[in-house]
Amino acid sequence: MLVAKGIVGATLGGLATVFGAVAVFHVMLGDGAFFGGEGNATRRLLVAIALQIIVMLLIMMKITRPGSPRPLTWVSAMVGALAVGGLSLLVFGSVPHEMINFFDSELSWNRRDLIFIGEGGNLLDVSALPFNISLQALRDVIVAGLYTNSFAAALAFWLMWQRRFALADEADAKKAAKGEDVERELVPGGTSAFGRPVSKEA
Repeated sequence: MLVAKGIVGATLGGLATVFGAVAVFHVMLGDGAFFGGEGNATRRLLVAIALQIIVMLLIMMKITRPGSPRPLTWVSAMVGALAVGGLSLLVFGSVPHEMINFFDSELSWNRRDLIFIGEGGNLLDVSALPFNISLQALRDVIVAGLYTNSFAAALAFWLMWQRRFALADEADAKKAAKGEDVERELVPGGTSAFGRPVSKEA
């Protein structure tokens, strides 16, 4: 569980770092205005990252609490499906796309002749290397790392979701040890006069 939380925390920290770096770039090198002016790619990337961080934090708040023994309602299931679907679109669609768009339009990293490391490199001019690393390749490595990290965070989220009921059992055991009342699981107990199912505690 600690490993899963660490992965999610690292993902959130990386996103916050990217958000801060892009925001500083926008203020220092752009026009400094969020609405209007140049830098549409920068603003779209900032909005996409901010939305991803907010949705991840909301889901994190939900899945770190013990699961309820009550059956899942239709509304809760639909809200959860909407949150997971929206987060998937952000993580695997919008954020990587906007990041590539930012690198290409704002930083002009879409040319293979711009060498990052190698012979005639902008950062390190190392002619002894048998290969060159272009800024375009660096862009692709950054975005691929973003995908990999996001997929690891998704696995961590799934593990934490499945562990919610184990957390609930641990919480019930602690309450029982202290002599406190424990919430019991509801089981079907027949039907009401209106034909609706009635539940009772197990």
